[in-house]
Amino acid sequence: MKEFDLLKKLDHPNIVRLIEAFRDKEEICLVTELCKGDTLINAMASRNDGFTEDEVASIILQLLQAVNYCHKSGVCHRDIKCDNIIIEDAGLQIKLIDFGLACLFDPEKGMTGKKGTTMYMAPEVIYQRGAYTESSDMWSIGVVAFTLLANTFPFPWS
Repeated sequence: MKEFDLLKKLDHPNIVRLIEAFRDKEEICLVTELCKGDTLINAMASRNDGFTEDEVASIILQLLQAVNYCHKSGVCHRDIKCDNIIIEDAGLQIKLIDFGLACLFDPEKGMTGKKGTTMYMAPEVIYQRGAYTESSDMWSIGVVAFTLLANTFPFPWS
């Protein structure tokens, strides 16, 4: 229900749109718009030469716009990664998906909890030396940008 509550307040062209949610005896189902593309990680794997700098710039700009909108709405995604970005078409339109670890944040208090995917996680999230802010999403965007440009992950353990 937390993901439903967060998604229903977001309306941005680069964020998956929630249509409906329903609950049966065992689970909650979220119905979102149909995204006909593939994940960024799969698109990378299918391209022999990776993405051009111009393509990466376009993808990252859209991602930054989506995350800026989230942050202005008080939402921190906390799991930005190539698997959670859908490329919709040949024009490289993207959608940010999977708000399962997202949360509303209070800029005065910050957030706690080790949430996300380790290879994309900001150091302050990994090492938990106090509260962290929504800027942890920016680290993750940097990892996505590096991965797209270099066609490999930036860290040896990834």
